[in-house]
Amino acid sequence: MTKSRATPSQFHGGAAIEVIDVSKTFQRRGEHLAVLDRISLEAAAGEFISIIGPSGCGKSTLFNILAGLESADGGKVEVNGAVATGASEHFAYKPQKDLLFPWRRVLDNATLGLEVQGMKKKDARQLVEPLIEKFGLTGFEHCYPYELSGGMRQRVALLRTVVQGRQIVLLDEPFGALDYLTRTDLQLWLSSMWEQFHWTVVLVTHDVPEALLLSDRVYVLGNRPASVCCVLDVDLPRPRGLECIGTPRFAELEEVLLTNLRDPERANRSSSIGSAHLIGDGRVDG
Repeated sequence: MTKSRATPSQFHGGAAIEVIDVSKTFQRRGEHLAVLDRISLEAAAGEFISIIGPSGCGKSTLFNILAGLESADGGKVEVNGAVATGASEHFAYKPQKDLLFPWRRVLDNATLGLEVQGMKKKDARQLVEPLIEKFGLTGFEHCYPYELSGGMRQRVALLRTVVQGRQIVLLDEPFGALDYLTRTDLQLWLSSMWEQFHWTVVLVTHDVPEALLLSDRVYVLGNRPASVCCVLDVDLPRPRGLECIGTPRFAELEEVLLTNLRDPERANRSSSIGSAHLIGDGRVDG
């Protein structure tokens, strides 16, 4: 059977995704460890959403379920209205580390995902080469990973991810290990790339300003077993640059997220928190 191949047109636009009441429990040393408790979230085609929550609450487990690396105990995932639970072909997953092969040059690392799908290296290069400039890698195509900065390595890894032509991009703390200036530069760069390509993006991050700078909507998870305790619509105008970080509205939204992360019960007692929707028992309250 001939495998479908990515084409440049597939880099534009994404798919709608809906996660409905997804739950997960692991068996550890004879005991049940509940990790996810009826997680529900959604993104329209071309939206950018973020997921934040305490360390160890199950954010990466949720990504593994979306990417087909873990099975869910309950609930389902839909893409464009069709059930896609365990179907990895809709998702391009970039984990926290860049995972570049040290013996492959930049161009060959970027084509790796396409080659794994069965595409010939020559054809894969024809898809990657037009994107080298857009990803800020011109002149570094034939360098090895050890010759690159941390930020450039992340760009190569993201190029390898999106060039596969999947409709939904999963980003698991892509900039968490970088220094502040490099991280900020890449956040702004990612925002501009999203504005151009309109991917559907689901981002996991611990960085509240990053979530606000990049996202249309932010989902806050509580402690394990994690459920959604707050959904915040980010009404900051686009395109967004550094100037938006210093605005009063940015500070208001940041306070909402920090309050929900630090003290969800206090946040739920608040009568009004702007454009946030409080969640009770895993469902939208009102």
